[in-house]
Amino acid sequence: MSVRHQLFGVSLAGLLLVTGVNAAIACDCMRLDLPSRVRLSDVVLVGETLTFIRFSEARFRVIESFKGEPNAEIRVTISGSDCDYFVPPAEPRIGQRFVIFGTRTGARDTITASRCLGSGLVSDRAAELRQLRDIAR
Repeated sequence: MSVRHQLFGVSLAGLLLVTGVNAAIACDCMRLDLPSRVRLSDVVLVGETLTFIRFSEARFRVIESFKGEPNAEIRVTISGSDCDYFVPPAEPRIGQRFVIFGTRTGARDTITASRCLGSGLVSDRAAELRQLRDIAR
């Protein structure tokens, strides 16, 4: 193999490495404290999963609301980005409860929840939920 081919191979490997790293960290988020995440959200609530369509949307019954005035049910859409919430491995099961930080996407009953705002299972967010309840008082 000529030096030219070796140089091309090394350059290509370097390009793939850099591109792969960028793709892998594309959904990395700056760590935001709870007040910042609440401020950046249009809606903050606890919802119970009613329906889930993989890579499309999830519908929730609103159990508790901390910010915004959501309807009794809310739809969380998925734009197709791996940075959206409710794409694998975070697939809700019917009846599961989530703390949801969302931004409005048009209709009053529709939001998008990204991983950067920190939505997640209620069971994993006990301390955060206590803080939300304290803030809401």
